[in-house]
Amino acid sequence: MRVKLLDTYEKDAAKYFYRTRHLRLEHHGAIFETPLRALNNTDFNAKATAPSTAVLRSPISGIFKNLNRGEVEDLLTTNSVAERMIASIEAFSQKMQYSDYVFADIQPPRNAIETILASDKTKEKFLRIAFKIQKEAGMKYISVPWLRLSTERTLEEYRRIEHESEEEPVFFLDCAADPSQLKEISDYLSTLVDTERIHIVGVRYTPARKAIASYDALWEAFRDRNVAVILSDVPRFEQDAGNLSGVHMNQFVLGDILSPKVSRNRPKGIKEDSASQGNVAREAIDEEELPPVQADIHSILRFFDRKSLTVNPILGEPRERWVERVLMDLDEPQAKLALEHYQEAAVDDDKLRALNAFSRVHESVSSEKEFAVSRELIGKGEAEEYIKGKTVLDHELKSTRKRL
Repeated sequence: MRVKLLDTYEKDAAKYFYRTRHLRLEHHGAIFETPLRALNNTDFNAKATAPSTAVLRSPISGIFKNLNRGEVEDLLTTNSVAERMIASIEAFSQKMQYSDYVFADIQPPRNAIETILASDKTKEKFLRIAFKIQKEAGMKYISVPWLRLSTERTLEEYRRIEHESEEEPVFFLDCAADPSQLKEISDYLSTLVDTERIHIVGVRYTPARKAIASYDALWEAFRDRNVAVILSDVPRFEQDAGNLSGVHMNQFVLGDILSPKVSRNRPKGIKEDSASQGNVAREAIDEEELPPVQADIHSILRFFDRKSLTVNPILGEPRERWVERVLMDLDEPQAKLALEHYQEAAVDDDKLRALNAFSRVHESVSSEKEFAVSRELIGKGEAEEYIKGKTVLDHELKSTRKRL
């Protein structure tokens, strides 16, 4: 792989703030530019669930295995979890075969890092197992999870992996970490970038307002280097920012390649009356998020809007308008049928599941088209013109400036 920084655009004025970069990546003859949205498990699961005939396109795809506490424990003590994980990564790799660059990421949750993986010894064991799983699954790029080791131990492990691995490692950092630690580790990773040992660095999302100094440290470390930054675990929408799409907002904060959060599946129910009790929709949501006791389908069902860059519920918008908007990018018979009869999903679990899936597929397709627009304007040096044309984005970036 080759990564070439074409330009950097930033504005840190009294009333305005944004940062973005324009990169060209070359990989096995394919050439593509950033910023861009990576595909992931959720996109391909949604396509299969709908089911949809849409073609999902992105030069980069990620297989994110966000483990729960029990899986971390089983991974260390049994063979079955690793075996299933290898099979899952192999299956997703096949689905993602048309992407030029595919990687996997195996990340334990914080509560497991603080308990099951509390000692350096168990963290090192987890790293070894995660490495072997990816290698056994045939991954050409090996991701290294963030395990909250001390700076010294992190650097020791990173050096060991870099030295021993034949594959190219993708080291993940966490924006929630201490800025001074991120700076020291980023300084080391920068040496690997400069020698072209690595070409991509992963960063786990934290809301910018909670980690301003950490984002600044990472930006300063990589802003002028030929390295692509993958920002992962980005929320589908920023609830405190007018439901602005997380990936479209954060291309102007940090991240050349943006990947939406892959959440674990749990039931999310809607009940219009007692007769519908037990009828639940299953949508990929955060593990800690609890299903609502009572909710209307108009509040649950959301679709991405390219014009506003928001992911709003359909509540309050005329049916003809949002159906027409979705079908512009997802013009297929089954999607049209599901959208035109969406109210049936209020009492039918399968139909609601299909609608949620079509919503995700539409977002994958429509978001990719919108990134092509922003990428072109950023490449022309017109990032600010693009931002000012998106009211919600413009307002949020101005609000970000006020908080700094």
